[in-house]
Amino acid sequence: MFTFHGRSPSFKYYVATIVCLGMFVCNFLAAGPTVAIVDIAITYFGPPGPTFGKSISKVAFFFTTTSLLQGVGNLFWMPIILKYGRRPVYLSSFILYTVSAIWAGVAKSYTNELVARIVMGFAAGSGECLGPLTIADVFFLHQRGTMMA
Repeated sequence: MFTFHGRSPSFKYYVATIVCLGMFVCNFLAAGPTVAIVDIAITYFGPPGPTFGKSISKVAFFFTTTSLLQGVGNLFWMPIILKYGRRPVYLSSFILYTVSAIWAGVAKSYTNELVARIVMGFAAGSGECLGPLTIADVFFLHQRGTMMA
């Protein structure tokens, strides 16, 4: 049985899986590394000392700014998606996201890491917009609730 422009249901589930994986990666890199916050603080600010609490706060800023820019990025990406379509935004935002994730991975200074994570959060905001829109494009109305769950 072929539906939605001749696509099989298995292809639809494949697309839904890829979209969910993209959204998972966007959210994971935003807050996932918080489990290693002490190790990250030691990497950037040295061994624990009397001001180690301030170092932890500075490192926590990596993750809060990424999450903040994810939300603010939605305000930018959604009008762009509606004006130019999903494909250009998928390509541009995920290329920007990948480049900034690599940048954050190789950053040696606190400032460089912070700026990379801010850009990464902004790019990741598109995933929050594109996921539900793509599911709405691929699945019929009576199937969307199941797929979004």
